[in-house]
Amino acid sequence: MDSHAATRSKIFVRNATVLDCAVLDPVCGPRGRSWYVDVQWRGSLDDERVVFDFAHAKKNAKAVVDELFDHRLLAPQSLVTECGQRLVLRSPFLLPEHESSTGEASPVAGRFLLDTYPTAIYVLPDEVVIAALAGDLVPLSLVIAGAIKKRAPGNVDDVRVTLRGHELNASPHHFSYTHSLRQHSGNCQRFHGHANVVEVFDAQGRLDAEASCRAARLLDGRYLVSPHYVEALPSPSTRLEESSVSIRYHGSQGEVRAVVPRAALLLLPDESSIENISLFLHKELGLPPDWEVHAYEGLAKGAVAPA
Repeated sequence: MDSHAATRSKIFVRNATVLDCAVLDPVCGPRGRSWYVDVQWRGSLDDERVVFDFAHAKKNAKAVVDELFDHRLLAPQSLVTECGQRLVLRSPFLLPEHESSTGEASPVAGRFLLDTYPTAIYVLPDEVVIAALAGDLVPLSLVIAGAIKKRAPGNVDDVRVTLRGHELNASPHHFSYTHSLRQHSGNCQRFHGHANVVEVFDAQGRLDAEASCRAARLLDGRYLVSPHYVEALPSPSTRLEESSVSIRYHGSQGEVRAVVPRAALLLLPDESSIENISLFLHKELGLPPDWEVHAYEGLAKGAVAPA
């Protein structure tokens, strides 16, 4: 063999997959997140003189992320209780942006409860969740990298993962939301979330920044749900019940029950698919028929209304 031939190397795949999930903030409740997943593998060259065939490497990384992390609620260990074959989360909930009757911003206390099947939640150390919510994605990246490495070939001795948000995540028309699609045949029926942008274009195809921002503010931080999910209207008997709404639905994967602060809930006329979300925004904003709403679900995909 040539003395200059490599015996070890690193390979990388950018945008190996996209991770759409919700992260449970112990104070503010669940927040939707969407990240590109970049992966790097390091190791010895195998019999084919490669570290890991690119096609297999990307498929391997995507399979791990899809199975363990994607379309799940990432929750801190301290807020999760195991109840038989189910997991229950209990968290206070604060909405600091709520506007009081005096016109001043005031916090609204509530509660977030989720009773669901185990595959809908990925339980993490509290410090990993807190770091991710603060914008430090390194601890979460290490967890994901460790899971990918476990399924990599034996010649791979190190895996690195980088999580990247939307290119426009600093834009005023960037927003996040959580939702569930009970009629979906796949994992969208789990409680999860997305972080996206929404763009409103006028009849000449020009971006209307003001309308785009209004659309984003309608949805930001909300749990989007069909009225069919609402189990019962809140009872006025206690202040806590006045502030909360009970949600219950059955999907093919199992039953999900939740209690969500009323102020964090946004009822849509139908299922909260991105197609219906874009239609909802077009109507709520009172846009002319020849204007378009481009609503993104996660990264690099979405729906346009009207069709």
